[in-house]
Amino acid sequence: MNDKQYHNQEMKRAFKHYAEIQTIPRREREENYREFLEADPDFIAQQVEWIFNGSYGYGEQQMAINILSMRNPNPSLFHLVSSLNWQTGEYYSRKAWKAFSQDRQYRVNQAISDVVIEYKTNKDK
Repeated sequence: MNDKQYHNQEMKRAFKHYAEIQTIPRREREENYREFLEADPDFIAQQVEWIFNGSYGYGEQQMAINILSMRNPNPSLFHLVSSLNWQTGEYYSRKAWKAFSQDRQYRVNQAISDVVIEYKTNKDK
């Protein structure tokens, strides 16, 4: 298998995994949502960092790297990490963001921004 085939295979697997998370039974996603509401902003950011370093898999890492091409990648990274780590699905990820206080939203956003800046600074080293 060459690099391109591996990349395509891993991206396909990652997107399939992400889609499967969206179909987890609602009751389970609600429970995961409640757990996610308690997550520390720095822990959320640490999980984003782990996605970037490949701990969640090559395909998931590439999804996060592709998100960086967006003007504001933080919301998409937030949804990605909540789905991959807490398995909330997109609906409950958005619901969690809206449930966070403005201060908590700021802290999460800032923590994710710090990870993005660190990744962009160190990716070529």
